[in-house]
This record gives sequence, structure tokens and C-alpha cells, in this order.
Amino acid sequence: MEIAELKQLRNISLFDNQFTGAIPQGLGINSSLTEVNFTRNKFTGPISPNLCFRKQLWKLILGQNHLQGSVPSDIGSMLPEFLKNSNPLFMELSNNSLHGSIPSSLGNLVTVTLVDLSLSKLTYHIPPELGRLVELQELNLSHNRLNRTLPSQLSSCHKLSKLDLSHNLLNGTIPSSLRSLSELSILDLSENRFGGGISASLFQLGKLSCSQVCGNQLGGPIPPSIGSQAEAQSLREFISCNNLSRSLEAIGKLHFSTEVNVSYNAFAGPVPLPTMKWVASSPSSFLAIPIYVANGFKFCNMLSRKAGLTCVGVAMIVSGSILFSVVLVLGIFYVFSRHKCHERNFLVSAEEGASSLLHQVMEASENLNHKYVIGKGSHGTAYKVTLGLSKVFALKKLTFVGYKGGNTRSLHDVLHKTCPSPLLERNGRYKIALGTAQGLLYLHFDCDPAIIHWDIKPMNILLGSEMEPHISDFGITKLLDESVVPATSNVVQGIIGYMASKNAFSTKSSKESDVYAYGVLLSKLVTRKKVLDPSFRGEMDIVAWVSSVWNETKDVEAIVNPTLIDEFMDSSIKEQVKDAILVASRCTEKKAGKRPSMREVVKQLTVSDSRCRSKKCT
Repeated sequence: MEIAELKQLRNISLFDNQFTGAIPQGLGINSSLTEVNFTRNKFTGPISPNLCFRKQLWKLILGQNHLQGSVPSDIGSMLPEFLKNSNPLFMELSNNSLHGSIPSSLGNLVTVTLVDLSLSKLTYHIPPELGRLVELQELNLSHNRLNRTLPSQLSSCHKLSKLDLSHNLLNGTIPSSLRSLSELSILDLSENRFGGGISASLFQLGKLSCSQVCGNQLGGPIPPSIGSQAEAQSLREFISCNNLSRSLEAIGKLHFSTEVNVSYNAFAGPVPLPTMKWVASSPSSFLAIPIYVANGFKFCNMLSRKAGLTCVGVAMIVSGSILFSVVLVLGIFYVFSRHKCHERNFLVSAEEGASSLLHQVMEASENLNHKYVIGKGSHGTAYKVTLGLSKVFALKKLTFVGYKGGNTRSLHDVLHKTCPSPLLERNGRYKIALGTAQGLLYLHFDCDPAIIHWDIKPMNILLGSEMEPHISDFGITKLLDESVVPATSNVVQGIIGYMASKNAFSTKSSKESDVYAYGVLLSKLVTRKKVLDPSFRGEMDIVAWVSSVWNETKDVEAIVNPTLIDEFMDSSIKEQVKDAILVASRCTEKKAGKRPSMREVVKQLTVSDSRCRSKKCT
């Protein structure tokens, strides 16, 4: 007997299997289904409208399949006959390939508590009829192609606690009427096209614990009310990657329980001293922002083009030693002045060289005598060194103690050499991926002239005690100065396997070559496979293998190392790994012009992590 013929069937749960094919069209006609859970399978085809044929269905979970077609236009008829006596409705259709618009009849499901249509291809607008869903507690329409404006009617959903509309094409302004959502704790409007200013009402919701509006086109100042509710609870605000301007004064008034990220905006002017505590405690939240204090002294933001570091300084900062000992790091951080901060570019001539410069500063510091110490931190000791009358350096001695799990020094060792292989948990993988990307971003965009590393690979990514990455081995690095560097040379640089095939026999310097190598490294970090792994078919390399498996299955679990799958019980981690695979795929595009810049890569990884952490707020 086929399952569609079972007349007494009420509840059918087939989640977490490998079922394929279409859902039987007759399922639901002969039985009064109340619950259907087919999540995390490989079902294809459209959503059968007969699942709710007898109008008793109150829980429909079809997420993480390969369903196609549109959301049934008469979905509003799915509710039971007697609304007052019915159970709360629950509808989860996420991570499919649904297209078309969200039907307005969805607004008839007045007892629904959860609607999740995320990670599909839905287009057009968000129906204002959703404002009728007075029992709705969670609405997730993220990762679609929804456009138009955000309907103000959503503010009528007074029980809404989580609203995620991120990664769409929504535009216009953010409605101030959202302030009426008094139960809202999670708000994610990131990666859309919202313009105008940030409404102060977004920071005045009493139960709000996580708010994300990063990656939009918001302008104007930060509202002074930011963090106003944080004294009663922890509050996380992500307003990075916008066009916000004026002063950072409001940040200085934040309560200690608030976390805020304002990176990649257009702030200018002096930073009040109360704000500097936030810059010091969380520098990664102030990336690409020139930081000044009121007396004119400039702090160097490591990812700001105005940081005042020279290429030689940067190269030595991210260099390292394979040994478990001491690494000397040289950087030109600032030039002291009584009244004014002067930025200086100090370029080392070919005759002088980096080694000669290092020798000079070591001699001037009497081999790092303690009397030249100007500060100590968790990663080492900083020394002030003066050469002549105008050259002032900061020399930092970094101590690498190696990975906690064993006697390893590089990502290559952690991935392939250590026995038994250490478990790379989500936080460690993210640190390595983001830290390496930030290092390359700095070399490509914040050094003048830019630096092309040419040899990005796991062996050259050294890991500190907390899994923080350090890019090393600049033995084949070239400074990208097109006026003096020839387009080609007689030496092939880089390692085949970490270079696009077209570049393997071409030595023209390009940032895109580093981007490609980073994509290969990211693929290895996720799969834990070698570039030319024996498990690949024929002469396929890791880039071709990941692309082939993804195109065939769209299944993250078929690509990642099996040790990571246990973490996928947390769906937010699975989504983050999927994001990493997609970033690696973009980085390894065959056509160099289609690859993202490292600035884009850092932004994508940061947004992905913010989204992952925001889901944990629940």
C-alpha cells in the first residue's frame, strides 16, 4: 500500500534522511494530516497543495530540500476549519529553490507563530497582508530576492520576537513604526539597499538584544540613543558597511554590556576620549576608520589606508618564523610631534634593504634593551627606536608558542601532519579564515605600493596559541608598482595548485592571484583535503572537485570534512560553512575579473559570522 492511501495517517515525520524524488501528489487527500516534517532530505518538485486538503494541517516543515516551483497561491486555505479551537500554525519551507512571489493569502493564517521562507529565490515585495498575523513570533524571509520597500503593516505583529529580512534587495527607508514591536529581540535587516538615516527607534526597543543593519546605504550620524537599553541586558549592534558619517561621539556613551561594530563607514573628525576605550577593547569593530583623538595624535588603524605603515614595515609585521621562538616585527607606526601628527612614508632603497634596516634598529635599540620598551601586550613587547632626527619606529617582538594541541607551527601541520589530527572547531576555523583575509586586504589596499604575496598556502599561515593566523614567508613577494615592476620576469612565482591554471605559467603581478590562492586555502580549511588529493577523480584538483560536488548535489555535507558534520546540528553553523564554500568558489573563478577583492571577502565573512552569531542570540 502506498503512503498516500493510508486513511488514518495524521503525523508523518521523515526528517534527516536521504529521500529523493517528488512528494506524492496524493498525500493528504485520503488522510487528515496535522503534522508534516520532511526537513533535511533531497525531495524535488513542487510543494503539493493536497498536503492541506482536509484543512487540519497545523505544522508544515519542508526546509532544506530541493523543492522547486512557487509557494502555493492558496496557502491561506491551509488553516483548520475552526480557528479559535486550532493549534498554533508552524510553517518552515526554508533552503529550497522556491521562486515567484510570496502569496498575499499567507495573511489568512492568523494563528501562525512561525513563517520561514529563507534561502530561496522569492522575488517581488513583502505582502502587507502579513500584518494580519497577530500571533506571529518569528518571520524569516532572508536570502531571497525580495525588493520594494518594507511594509509598515509589519508593525502590527506585536508578538514578533525575531525578524530576519537580511540578504534581499529591499530599499527605501527603515520604517520608524517598527518601534511598536515591543517584543522584538532579534532584528536583522543587513545586506539590503535601505537608505536614509538610522531611526533612533531601532535602539529604543526594550527587549532588543541583537540588531543588524550592516551592508546597506544608510547615512547620517549614529543616533545618540544607541545602546540606551543595554543597562538592563546585553545588546549587540552591527551598523558596519554603510555610509554613516560625522562623529563617533555616541559610541563613548555605550554601556559596558553593549557590543557594536561600526567598521567601513565614513566617520571623520576627532574621536572623544571616552570612545577610545571601545577602539582599544575591540579594534576589529572599527576597521577601515581613521582614528584620531582630540589632541591631534593619531592611532594607527591596521586596516586603514592612512595608517602610515610602509610596505617594508607591513611585510615584516605579517612575516614569521617556522621556529618556536621569537619573531621580530618592524613597523613604522607614527612620528611624534608636539603639536601635530605628521604621516611619513619611509621607503627603503634597494641598496639598504629590509635586512639592513632591521640591523640598524637592532643596533639603535642596543639589541632590544628594556629601557626602550614602550608597551607590552598579549602578543609581545613593543620598543621605540629612533634613527637620526626624524625616523621613529615601533619594533615589536612577538612570541609564538605554537598550537595548544601539539608541536605544530602552521595551518598545513594542523590540517595534514599532526597525529592525531586536532579538531578545528567553528571559532578556530573562522579566526583562521577571517584573519588571513584581513592580512591580505591590508597588503592589497592599505600599503602603497601594494604588496602581492604570491605564495599564500597553509604552510605559510602560522598559528598562535589561540589559533590566530599570521601570514609568513615573503621570500617571493613583489611590490606592486607598475611604473617600475615589469609585467613579466623569467621566474615563475607561486605554487601550482594554489594558482589559476592560466597564471601558473604567467608571472604578471596581480592581486587576483592572491585571491585565487586564498580560495584554495579556504577550500582546504573546510574539506581538510590536499590540493591534489588521492580521493579526487583523474587529474582533478581541489577547486574542480568542490565545484563538481556542489554543482551535482548542492549538499554542504558532501563537501566538508566529516568531523565538521556533528556541528551541523546547529543550523547557523551549517549556513556559515555554506557561505565559506561559496566565498571560496567566487575566489577561484577562472576569469580573474570575476573574483572578489579581499575587501569584499572580508565583508562577506564578517556578515556571515554576524548572521551566525545573531541566530545564537535566540
